[in-house]
Amino acid sequence: VETLTTTCTQLYTDGTTLYASQGASNAARITTDGAAWSNAAYNSNVHSVRDESILTYAYGSTLVPGTGYPDTVPIGWTGTTINSMVYMRGALFIGKPEGLYMFQLGRVSMIFPSYDQYDTTNFKFMTVHHDSLYFTMGGGPNQNSLWYWFNAPNSKPVNIFPDDTSGFDQINGLFASFGPLLLSAKIKDSTGQARNYLFLFDGPEHAGLNPVWSDTDGTKPIVGVGAINVY
Repeated sequence: VETLTTTCTQLYTDGTTLYASQGASNAARITTDGAAWSNAAYNSNVHSVRDESILTYAYGSTLVPGTGYPDTVPIGWTGTTINSMVYMRGALFIGKPEGLYMFQLGRVSMIFPSYDQYDTTNFKFMTVHHDSLYFTMGGGPNQNSLWYWFNAPNSKPVNIFPDDTSGFDQINGLFASFGPLLLSAKIKDSTGQARNYLFLFDGPEHAGLNPVWSDTDGTKPIVGVGAINVY
């Protein structure tokens, strides 16, 4: 078992190496066999791969895009932290408290501002599922909400939940699979008791969340899911 220096901000694998980000002030930890770990030569909040094989990472508000671009690229406000980053359709999508940015062909653009819902946990969870972008928002009138973006950035994102639920108390994870999207969240049941659930979501064309597990008292949040083949 690896003991990290501080709280892990992201676990990421490119298929051969496992990266454990530890924030902008601490070196990322890396392993290729799960047993021997070492410090990376950089600090990071998040990792991603672009163009199928080029490793990128970000620390604070700075992106390190890898081969072919400047060594570092500033993303958005200097005083906020990059919470998440994923690669889809030739672009890096980068989530920060003030909005969602896109890095493509060396250019940075804000594609979805979230000033009116500013929260340090905005875009805390973001994933690509069936060629669409899913992300979470933590602030504003739709607190702790799940969003869906088909054909980003050539359309508009849609707030899926909690529009047709009583609202999430907390979102603890968002995980892609070969089947449905998996969502870990705390929500109140019909009696008002807050409970942690693992939900399956079959896409915007199938309204509703399908709970497949829950605790009884809201003390056991699911914070990680390794999905191989879930239907």
